[in-house]
Amino acid sequence: MNGDSFVDIDLTPLFKKKLEKKFLLQMFLLKNKNYKSNNKLSNLTLKNKEVKYDGCLMNSGVYFIKKKLLKDLKKINISLENEILPKFINNGNVKGKFIMSDFIDIGTYKNLHYAKKTFYKKLINPAAFLDRDGVINFDYGYVHQLKNFRLKSGVIKSIKFLNEHKYNVFIVTNQAGIARGYYTEKEFISFSKQLKKKFFTKGCFINDLQYSPYLKGGKVKKYNKNSSLRKPGNKMIKNLTIKWPIKLNRSFMIGDQIKDELCASKSNLYFEYVSQNFFNQIKNIIKNSQ
Repeated sequence: MNGDSFVDIDLTPLFKKKLEKKFLLQMFLLKNKNYKSNNKLSNLTLKNKEVKYDGCLMNSGVYFIKKKLLKDLKKINISLENEILPKFINNGNVKGKFIMSDFIDIGTYKNLHYAKKTFYKKLINPAAFLDRDGVINFDYGYVHQLKNFRLKSGVIKSIKFLNEHKYNVFIVTNQAGIARGYYTEKEFISFSKQLKKKFFTKGCFINDLQYSPYLKGGKVKKYNKNSSLRKPGNKMIKNLTIKWPIKLNRSFMIGDQIKDELCASKSNLYFEYVSQNFFNQIKNIIKNSQ
């Protein structure tokens, strides 16, 4: 991605399908009537065939590049736009995909200031705060390995729906198993990374995950204490609101225990206990929040 371009697109589809063999690079194109395009863009194989080239296509600065292309480069300092793209476009090795998106070149202070003032509001999205065990997966007790992790019905579909409706998706989970010594914090972090990857490979994503390893009376001395990080405390929610721009008045939390409800109440979040039809529950919450 170009570091001086602001583009609002979902990158998830990039990883869903592999590029056909003859293509080494896929670039995302925008339509802009105020932009006079380089005619070489007309040589691209557009994925959306209904889009006709009218001289107004511009490079969004977002690419999906095969490793082979990078390995074959001889020079260390090289311009992607001036040296690589023209060559591969002429050879028919570049695939273009037309996208609808806001775009601004933030390579100047004036444009950067404008982007901060104008586009930052677009980044403030509502959020779904989800408990883990008992909500997104069956609670078999201290689940910390993928082999014991079983998703509940409708979860993938629901998270995709949240992603599509521009909701941040956060998991907030108490992990007393760490304090009890059933597994280490390092093992839990590793498992959580695998879990996020599992969701991603299914075409949806978790924006962030917060956990509490603490429990008063726990076996591991380091974690044997009371903490507002542990639900019904709401420090996990506070941490996420500091880290992410969140529209709290349209956000919600779903859990399966009273401690989840209390956590939501302290955070002024709308709360529901998880239902059997998780997807319909998510749809209805979003519908009623608009």
